[in-house]
Amino acid sequence: MEIIVQASFGIDDYIAAKEGLEPTIHDCPECYNATYVETGITIEFFFCGYAVSGDCARCGEPLKVGNKSINNPRLCDYCYHMSSKDD
Repeated sequence: MEIIVQASFGIDDYIAAKEGLEPTIHDCPECYNATYVETGITIEFFFCGYAVSGDCARCGEPLKVGNKSINNPRLCDYCYHMSSKDD
């Protein structure tokens, strides 16, 4: 399955890296295969069906595989970091 994803979206991933954008092919946080694709327009799950959706409960930023907190699924990484800091 990873070969099919790379063949279908590898050029998008290359262009994103070349332009300094976020990658389009991600390792799925559920099954750990490189089969989770976010192109900005579409989000496709090619192996286990895992889906990241919704917005951060604190700042409203759309949650993506690259910014979703692994410690609190309702927050982005930044908001989780800021809310867990000691004052």
